[in-house]
Amino acid sequence: MTYEKLTQFVQYVRYMQEQELDVIVNTTAPKGFGKSSGGIQFSRKYVQLFGLDCLSCRHQWMSTRQVMGSGDYLQLEIIKDIMQPCPKCGSNDVARVQEIDFDRYLVYDSDELYDLIFDLPSFSPILPDEGSRFMMGEDWMKYENKRMKKLFAVMRTKYLALFTNIQKFQWTDRKIKDDMTTFWVRILSRGLVILLQPDLSECKDPWHMDEFQKLMGSYHYMTPRSELLKMAQRLYDKHPCVFDFFFIPKVPDEIYAKYKAARDKKIFERRTKEKEIDQKDIAKIAAWNLTNRWAEIKGAVKMSRFDRPTFKMLEEFVFSDPKSQEHIVAYTTLRNWQTDINRIVNRITK
Repeated sequence: MTYEKLTQFVQYVRYMQEQELDVIVNTTAPKGFGKSSGGIQFSRKYVQLFGLDCLSCRHQWMSTRQVMGSGDYLQLEIIKDIMQPCPKCGSNDVARVQEIDFDRYLVYDSDELYDLIFDLPSFSPILPDEGSRFMMGEDWMKYENKRMKKLFAVMRTKYLALFTNIQKFQWTDRKIKDDMTTFWVRILSRGLVILLQPDLSECKDPWHMDEFQKLMGSYHYMTPRSELLKMAQRLYDKHPCVFDFFFIPKVPDEIYAKYKAARDKKIFERRTKEKEIDQKDIAKIAAWNLTNRWAEIKGAVKMSRFDRPTFKMLEEFVFSDPKSQEHIVAYTTLRNWQTDINRIVNRITK
């Protein structure tokens, strides 16, 4: 099977960057259907098409190789340019990037995403591991959520492309979903994706979700691939936002292993950072935040679906540095703490 449409899509992403447009690609799918794999394949192809690597100082950047055409999705082509000297050391010992370096482009949390948006060379891809860490609609009051929305609004001058993912498109913060997302990639099953762009007319719902759900209908884990292809064709023929569907290849095992290693490394670094903070300092910061940010905490609880602070709320409002706003304890760690205490309480009460 060939995958020309994967290349066409990535070329179109680059074309939009060159038109000074924001590019945020949000991939969604049921759990286990390959959301991360979709982002990996999009960013891999992007780096392979446009990435340059200095063999002297190992600096990587994206070439000025341009995508030309009238803007028609299927009529774009890459104009191959002459290899450029390294902008960092001036060396002419330069080669095309053969494979993505996840340590450079993979993002674990919003703090790292914030830094990369400023630090990466222009036209770089960014691969946030889980969009739920900064795009969830239920986290509308979180400092990081507000910060990301402001940052997304101004990042077009760097011509960056974000390839992120979240389990359900409706979970995405409304402003990010309706005003900032450039492409929605809906994975129907492993390898089969539908590509959508928002309706830019004056409509209440730029994604026409009611119509999408009606045309999509119902399907299940055991639905045959032939039926899914009929569904994709139906959406392509009748939905105003769907402009393509295609297959993407499975991520090679050795590449996925490198992705997992980079992700696990970032998680380990995050936990190591937590351990470097004295436990008494954590308690002092939590006490200060509870005293001084109580109104924010109550407001967040009131606007949520729950009658208590969630772990993410605790991470944001209670266990964050009052000065730098950096999280000092991750919400996953807080969840583990509660599990440990529950075990102790259950033993005592038995």
